[in-house]
Amino acid sequence: FEYITLFPNMKFSVGLIFKLRNFHYIFKFLRKNKVKIIHTNDLRMHYFWIPFCFLLKIKHIWQQHSAYYSRKNIFYSNFSHRILTVSEFCKKSFTNKMSKRAIVIKNIFSPVILKNVKSKNFNQKIVITFIGNNNRQKRLHIFLGIVKKLVSYYKEKILVVIVGNIENCSEILSSYEIKNFKHYKFSEEVFSILKSSSLLIAPSANEGFGRIIIEAMLAETLVLASRSGGHKEIINQNETGFLAELDCIDDFYESALKILSLSLKEKNKIIRTASKYAKTNFLHADTLKNLLDTYKCQKKY
Repeated sequence: FEYITLFPNMKFSVGLIFKLRNFHYIFKFLRKNKVKIIHTNDLRMHYFWIPFCFLLKIKHIWQQHSAYYSRKNIFYSNFSHRILTVSEFCKKSFTNKMSKRAIVIKNIFSPVILKNVKSKNFNQKIVITFIGNNNRQKRLHIFLGIVKKLVSYYKEKILVVIVGNIENCSEILSSYEIKNFKHYKFSEEVFSILKSSSLLIAPSANEGFGRIIIEAMLAETLVLASRSGGHKEIINQNETGFLAELDCIDDFYESALKILSLSLKEKNKIIRTASKYAKTNFLHADTLKNLLDTYKCQKKY
């Protein structure tokens, strides 16, 4: 579909000065195109567009992908006609007023990611993968603590793969005495990397959903994630994946050893169950229909 970049020649800002400077331009654009709904997906966009929606009586849809509470949210969300979120975990994190209004609509994944994906040529028998940045929520340091123990156990049989825009990644891994690794920045290769991995470890805390877990299931890769946030809504222990206690390196390590020691038959059973679950709920789900119904129901707001 065609799309328009609204501010192609200037540095966009959510600040008041930017709004005032471009006030006339934004108003003119919204009126000329007879915009009826504005659907925003992150906090900065909520705060930026809601005043324009209010002034022009445009319907606003607030979609939140994370568990986040603030007084600013309470105030601005009062002006939204619908509040959508991606998990029960996120919904429960809102204030009572927001939570009562919120509707959980699952993330949707494109079937295109399953087509023509070639595996990476990793030589090692065991490939342990982490995908995310070096921020507190993703818990890279926990992952490195886990794989340090796994490397000590499996020696040269194991390859550590990290995907993310992480500065000084080589130095960080060296400090954990991890020498056999590959580092990739975020790219379209992510699905190929997942498909070539033995195990995805997702130790992050309080993820609203955890898209990478579903992508791993679609790639037919085993998943070990923290028992935290939206992970608990995706993974059914020992059936679609595995859960370990948040920030507990020993529990993750022991769980990883058990997973990697499973027979091929046992692994394949979990992989098939997880893949079927992901395809049923996130490829062939009623997500798109629910979203379109939300748009169509604007007269009932």
